[in-house]
Amino acid sequence: SRYELKEGRVHHHHIRCQICGLIVDLLLCPLKKVTKLIEQQTQFIVDDHTLEFTGLCPQCQ
Repeated sequence: SRYELKEGRVHHHHIRCQICGLIVDLLLCPLKKVTKLIEQQTQFIVDDHTLEFTGLCPQCQ
């Protein structure tokens, strides 16, 4: 497991290697439009979400 303090951190996501466990921060968020749609459909106010991609890093390919 990996835990991060949320306070003072910039919103980001991760990509994790399935073999060696290397985790790389992704500073972009592809879910901004989806978040707005979810808010419209559910009447919720979304304050956070998490997204983790998995794959093979260059060293493990």
